[in-house]
Amino acid sequence: MMECELGRTSQTIVKIDNPTGQEVMLKHRSTNKINFRILQQRIILPPLQSTSVTIEYNPSSLGILEESQIIFEHPVVGNWQYKMQGMGLQPDEAKKVVVVAQVFRPISQTITFKNPFLDTIHAIITLETKSEKNVFQLLNKKAKVQIGPLATTQIPFSFCPQSMTQHSAELCVSVVKPNLTWSYLIQGVAEAPTDSTLHTFTVQARESLETYYTLTLDGLVANLGENLAESLSCQLEVPQQYQAIVNICFDIQIAENPDADKKAKEKLQGSGKEVSLRVRFAPLRPFVALCNLVITRATGGRWRYDVKLEATEPEVDDTISIQSPLNKPASVAFRLCNHTNAYAEFDAFFDAESAYEFTVAPTSGVLEPAGTSGTTFIITYKPTEYGKPVQGKLIIQTQEVYWSYLVKGTHPKYSAPVADKAKVVTRLSKDVQQSVSQAAAMRKKKNFIRDNMQGPAGALRE
Repeated sequence: MMECELGRTSQTIVKIDNPTGQEVMLKHRSTNKINFRILQQRIILPPLQSTSVTIEYNPSSLGILEESQIIFEHPVVGNWQYKMQGMGLQPDEAKKVVVVAQVFRPISQTITFKNPFLDTIHAIITLETKSEKNVFQLLNKKAKVQIGPLATTQIPFSFCPQSMTQHSAELCVSVVKPNLTWSYLIQGVAEAPTDSTLHTFTVQARESLETYYTLTLDGLVANLGENLAESLSCQLEVPQQYQAIVNICFDIQIAENPDADKKAKEKLQGSGKEVSLRVRFAPLRPFVALCNLVITRATGGRWRYDVKLEATEPEVDDTISIQSPLNKPASVAFRLCNHTNAYAEFDAFFDAESAYEFTVAPTSGVLEPAGTSGTTFIITYKPTEYGKPVQGKLIIQTQEVYWSYLVKGTHPKYSAPVADKAKVVTRLSKDVQQSVSQAAAMRKKKNFIRDNMQGPAGALRE
C-alpha cells in the first residue's frame, strides 16, 4: 500500500516482461484516474526484454483507503493487472521555495496551491517572517479564499531585500474542515546589483596561469571578527557544452593572497568589501567560454560576476614537408598517443585556410593511450597545378587536448637535361660547302645593271 501526504505525490515502479520475440506496444488504463495514473504515454516492450512503468499516486482524502486497477493489455500477448491501494496522510514537511532579488528591487513570485479534496475548501493564507518590515508581503488582499474540488489557486507574494543578509518567511495555507495546514518555507536570497565588468582570464593552450584576483563585493558589511575567507564561498556556473573541459582545467577558490600587504589582508578579514580569489587555469586545448561566478555568504547575500575564460591556440607541435610531382599523390605517416593512460575519441581535419591539396586519414576514431605505439595518421598531398608552395594546418583534438601541425607541400626541383653528344648533325659536308661557296662567288661576279643594258631593251634604243 502506498502512503502519501495530502498535496504531494508518490510513485512506484512495476516491471513488465515481454515473453515474445516481437516488439509489443501496450494499451493501459486506470479504473481510478483521480488518484492513480501511469506517467508514460507509450509503453513499448522490446523482444524478450522487460520495461519499467511508473505509477503515480495522488491522494484526495485523509485516512481513507483508495484503490484502483491498473490494466495493461495487448490483443496477442495478453493482459497484466495490478491492484493499487493508497492512503492520504496529514501534511507534515514544509515545501521549500527560493526567491532571488537585488537589494531594494522588489520582485513578485507565486506559489501554486492545489485543493487535494473532492469537496470545496475555504483556506486561510498567512505569512510570517522575522525580517525587516515589507521585505516579504502577500499581494492577495483576501486572506481567506475558496478553492473548488481538485482546483488550484495562485498565491502571489513580493520580496524586497533591504540588506545583504539572509531572509526567510513561512507561508501557511490552513483549512478548518478537516483541520490541516500546508506550509511553505520561503528562502529569500539578496543579490548585489549587477556588475557590468567582464572579468577575463586568458592563457595559451598547454600553458598555465596561476594568480590571485581581487573582486569588490558591493553592499557587503562584515560582522565584527568575521573572517570572510571562511564565510564566503564561490561557484562557477558554466554553459553545459563547456562543463567537462572547464572542470578539468579551471579552478577558482576564495583564499588570501600571501603576497598582499597587511592593509589588503585587513580588508579581507575585517569590514572591507574586497575578496581575494586564487585562480588556476591550465587548458590543454583552445576554447572561449562565458560563465557566471557566484559568491555566496553563509549568513545571506550573493554576488554575481561575468567571467570570460579564453584559451588561445598554442604554437604548432611540428612542421611536416611533403614533396610530390604534378597530379601524383605523396603521403607522410606519423603516430600520436593520448596524453593520459586512457583511450580518447578524436577528430582530425585541416582548418578552413588550408590548401585543398591536403587530406588526412583517419578523420575520426579513438586515440591510443600514452605509452603505446599510438594511432597512425596519414597526410596526403596531391598538387594539381604549378605555382607557389602551398601549406595547411592539421588539427587533431580530443575533448581535452589539442595538437596542430604545419604541413608544407612542394614540387621536385627542376633540372635541365644534359646530353653527352649532339644527336642531330649541325655541320655541312665538304662537297656541300664547296658548292655553296661557288654559287656565292658567281652571284658576286654578275653585274645585273650591265646585263640589263645589254639585253633586248638596249638593242632597240640603238
